[in-house]
Amino acid sequence: MAIQLRKALTSDTAAICSVFFDAFRDDPVTLRVFPPALKQAQDYWLKSIDADLHDPNVHFVLATDQASSPPGQVIGFAKWVEPRTADSPSSPPYLPWPEGVDAAFGDKFFGAKAGKHAEIMGDRLHWYLELLGVRKGYQKRDVGGMLLRWGLQKSDEAQVEAFLDSSPAGAALYEKHGFQTVDTVAFEDPGGKYVEKYMVRQPERKV
Repeated sequence: MAIQLRKALTSDTAAICSVFFDAFRDDPVTLRVFPPALKQAQDYWLKSIDADLHDPNVHFVLATDQASSPPGQVIGFAKWVEPRTADSPSSPPYLPWPEGVDAAFGDKFFGAKAGKHAEIMGDRLHWYLELLGVRKGYQKRDVGGMLLRWGLQKSDEAQVEAFLDSSPAGAALYEKHGFQTVDTVAFEDPGGKYVEKYMVRQPERKV
């Protein structure tokens, strides 16, 4: 198969950033908080990804196209966070919002995400899919499904739940893989109302 998965290296930071801005270039939240044309937004993501790649609890999984020229172009990524215990290192601190963006909306949106995550999952151990992105030209080809199943296998092996929060565009993929919506939060955006879904999947029981 031409599309393969591998774990990210620190040298993949720029490639992950490029995929993010391609995958979410039409997303209303990205356009308000991380406008793709804004250099400060690009710099924010480069620093954030680099910090995550040095966090032992964070796993960036990459989808690569072996038939691309040159072979191995990064076409998608998933950021999976394994269950954090009392002995786990703390996650990297959030960076300040880039200059020139809608910081108030960023605080509201991402604050709600963090609050709902804590409210729903509490102290229960779980695998967390924090972010998944696929280049526009590779969407609808199961690349997202491959990246999703990587983490679901981990949650099944550990017999713990998986959690994520989904944009309106991504919910159908997650429902197809067994996630169920447990809560929603609506945000006003220039195009209308953006509804973020908070979803949980129970592990498949071992036979």
